[in-house]
Amino acid sequence: MLQTTIQAHVFYKHDPAEVAGLSAAIIPMADHIRAVATSGDRANMKKILSGGYFRFREAKKMRTLLMRASRHARANLSDYFPMLRESIMEGAERLEVSVDIYWDELTRMVDEILPSR
Repeated sequence: MLQTTIQAHVFYKHDPAEVAGLSAAIIPMADHIRAVATSGDRANMKKILSGGYFRFREAKKMRTLLMRASRHARANLSDYFPMLRESIMEGAERLEVSVDIYWDELTRMVDEILPSR
C-alpha cells in the first residue's frame, strides 16, 4: 500500500442564500464592525458573504471580528441615547445568534467535505 501526503489549500464558496440571515444581522451593526475591523477585514467579509471563494481561516477570522463587534456594541452602550440602547442590544444579540448558526453550519459542511483519512 502506498501512502502519500498531499498538501493543498481548500477554498470554500457560499451561495448568498446560505448566509442571508448573517448578512441581515450585520447591517444594523455596521458602525461597530467598522470600529473593530480594518478595511481589509471588511473586504474579506464582503467577499465571503457575496459568494466569493475563501479559506476556512478567513471565515474563522470573520467570526471573531463579528463577535468582537457585538462585544464592542455592548461595551459602548453609554455612548448612545437611552432610546437607542435597546435596539443596539437587540442587534448585538441577533448578530451573536446568526454567527453561531452560521458557524455551526459551516463546520458541519467542512466536516462533510474533508476526507476522514
